Amino acid sequence: MPGRGRAPSQNSNSRYKVVACAATVPGSPFKQSSFFIRLPEIMSKHFWQTVGLGTIAGFRSMTAPALLTGNLAKFHPQALAGSPLRYLQKPLVATGFKLLAGGELVGDKLPQTPNRIAPPVLLGRLLSGALVGATLYKINHGKTLNGALLGSAVAGLATFGSFWLRKKTTDESGLPSALVGGLEDILVLSSGLALSKGTDIGAPAGRAL
Repeated sequence: MPGRGRAPSQNSNSRYKVVACAATVPGSPFKQSSFFIRLPEIMSKHFWQTVGLGTIAGFRSMTAPALLTGNLAKFHPQALAGSPLRYLQKPLVATGFKLLAGGELVGDKLPQTPNRIAPPVLLGRLLSGALVGATLYKINHGKTLNGALLGSAVAGLATFGSFWLRKKTTDESGLPSALVGGLEDILVLSSGLALSKGTDIGAPAGRAL
């Protein structure tokens, strides 16, 4: 017999869900709340693609959307039709992101460039992660907000992690920061290409359009 505040699920896929409902609290503005943890989403391809590109966004903010738009220009998923995100499929946009990514690789080595954890720079990386996450989730008929939040969170963690890693490597190795940054570029580009090359990262997965 279901407990108070809970109702049996009628969904045949309920075994893949964890459902929690809060009982009404007197005087609380929230009468009832619920949340769902969907295991199929965690195991989905676009979830891990968002984690991968979000991580890259934390290292190099323009590289992640450059990789994604390059693939979108190839696949043109129909799920983006009518959405503002459809413009990411334009070849001109893909070219623009590639130029921005190249400029970022150069600017990263300049001594006057602020640290990646400086608020304006950090914000750019968070927005980059949110953009790639929202787009991947939109393509695969997921909740755009979930994708944006996931991509942004991963990008934020990767930003601070990569900042610590580069500082520690520079301090302990005695190598110039620009040289360490160049090695970081190689890591980011090779990881990004491995993630996207030969795959359908810009194509829908799991559910037909």
